Amino acid sequence: MAPAGPPRRGYGPARPACRTVTVVADQMWRVVAVYRIVTLGYAAFLVTRDHGFYARPALAFAALGFMAAWTAVMIVAYARPAGRSPGIIAADVLVAAGMVLSTRLIEPAARIAAGAPTLPGYWSAAPVLACAVAGGPVAGMAGAAVIAAADVAERHALPQSTFGNAVLLFIAGGVGGYVVRLGLRAEEAVARVARQEAAIAERERIARGIHDSVLQVLALVSSRGTALGGEAAELGRLAAEQEAALRTLVSGAPLSVVPGASPKNTSRRGASRWGASP
Repeated sequence: MAPAGPPRRGYGPARPACRTVTVVADQMWRVVAVYRIVTLGYAAFLVTRDHGFYARPALAFAALGFMAAWTAVMIVAYARPAGRSPGIIAADVLVAAGMVLSTRLIEPAARIAAGAPTLPGYWSAAPVLACAVAGGPVAGMAGAAVIAAADVAERHALPQSTFGNAVLLFIAGGVGGYVVRLGLRAEEAVARVARQEAAIAERERIARGIHDSVLQVLALVSSRGTALGGEAAELGRLAAEQEAALRTLVSGAPLSVVPGASPKNTSRRGASRWGASP
């Protein structure tokens, strides 16, 4: 017989459920990455379309290049759990706020006053989503507050468009963070139930193994007792009765007991016959 290995921790079916939580979190970070890429494309469209109206068009394209580079850096960083630290997420928020403020260096004051969109546009909301995924609604709303403050500082006013953007930021950070936390708690509950079911299944498997061993012993005693005859035949008959009762119990079928007799009484009769105390 091969030597027993180290005790196995946990149960096989539970491990995929444990990984489910991590997979779901990774999928949420991928959503943030996709949003960042899509909004970067929209910002590039706006810069290309409106560069003729800019006071410093070269600076606008330089800022767009920096946004593209930062997008790549953040996608790579957020792809790993180590890259989702509070420091990196805070830097992401500050960079987005800085890009919003850079609009004043690129757009003429007249266009800003007329309500022209900021240079990054919706791209600046990506760090808010990152805060929501990483820290829940509180962190999401904190990130939204920073970006909204940058929007107000960029315009030196709070027109209807800026107010509406701020509301959307707080909705994305607060409600989005709440939905993320709710989804993660649901996945953790599913994983916990899966672990419990796996533990029950493992105990049932072990119990069936023990029952099989006992049934084999009872069958051997029954056959040997019948072959030996005499009092051994009576012991074999009792073993056969116990084997039948145990097989019925393991199979889940209703256990039929002869009136006035039970497995316990049967075992007592066998024990008294052989001179043993029950």
